[in-house]
Amino acid sequence: MNKIQLFRPSLRGKFLHRPNRFTIIARTESGEIRAHCPNPGRMRELLVPGRECFFEHYAEKNRKTAYSLAAVNYNGTIVPLFSAGANRIARELILPGLFPEAYEIRPEFTFGRSRFDFLIRSPGCETLVEVKSCSLVEEGIAMFPDAPTIRGTRHVRELASIAAAGTYAALVLFVIANPSARKLVPGIHTDPAFSAAVLESRGIVEFRAASIDCSVRGEAVLAKPEIPVDTGPCTAAKEDSGVYLLSVRLDYPRTLEIGALGKLKFEKGTYVYTGSARKNLEQRTARHLRRRKRLHWHIDYLVKEADYLEVFPVRSTKTDLECRLARDVAQIAESSITGFGSSDCRCPSHLYRLDAEGEKSLLPLLLHYRHSLALEKENDEH
Repeated sequence: MNKIQLFRPSLRGKFLHRPNRFTIIARTESGEIRAHCPNPGRMRELLVPGRECFFEHYAEKNRKTAYSLAAVNYNGTIVPLFSAGANRIARELILPGLFPEAYEIRPEFTFGRSRFDFLIRSPGCETLVEVKSCSLVEEGIAMFPDAPTIRGTRHVRELASIAAAGTYAALVLFVIANPSARKLVPGIHTDPAFSAAVLESRGIVEFRAASIDCSVRGEAVLAKPEIPVDTGPCTAAKEDSGVYLLSVRLDYPRTLEIGALGKLKFEKGTYVYTGSARKNLEQRTARHLRRRKRLHWHIDYLVKEADYLEVFPVRSTKTDLECRLARDVAQIAESSITGFGSSDCRCPSHLYRLDAEGEKSLLPLLLHYRHSLALEKENDEH
């Protein structure tokens, strides 16, 4: 079996925090270190405090850090963070199998004002290939991207334009860093623009995926050469419908006037609100993040006083997820605000306060909805 050396680990440690996209702080047997993070993705599920990390040492004098983060141990699977190394994996492990008759695989091919990862020449056909590395895999579902990618959206649209003109065939190849993936779905929750571009390009651009399996020594082999790419869920991104979690942090206790609910006392801590929108989900969540607006819903009064806000959309064409999500948040919450945001349903509340353990449980719950429940069809059994 062919294998390639993705990285050579020289140090292990535990992830502490990430001060910016390209830097992480970790604790190792040699003490606390600052290391370069080569993958600009959010990687929320991978980079949590205590996660085992693998570092590669670099001796260049002009580097700001002596180490780079090479991989993490995610629930027993070594996930390499090979954002730049995906092309090498594609060239050596995947493309020869996809194009067995190719007589040239040319990297970094420039066409017009754009540069693509590969031009593949086969008898009677020339194909432009753009490679995307994917590390987000939950419940067997891989998703790309895990954060908005203007560049990735532009690549898909450019490939579609070129292929539609008949100049070249076009392929987007997703290289998945986790062998547990059963299929790949465009990142409808994190980047609806990319999903829309994929949806519009179906039938013009080919979308394929493959996965690798990596060892603790940094050696990678091809795990699955063909993984289905399901573009059907992109409809939810186009329809802009779904549910969301709004995280609201209060850094000190306060008493607030909440519309018809009157004066309510709020303790210091993190609160999570659940809501939905059958259309204009993007507009709805953006409104929540605005501080200056006409106060209408219960949540508007709390948002106005928040010290920190973050919203997590879950795009879906299903219409029954909001109250189900509220009930599931209730299971991990410390307390709730009775009647908050639930005047039009039978739920006791749609606002819950989380303690430290609840905050840790929120991300797995969000991923379960994004990778499983949101993708189910209306008539699926629950």
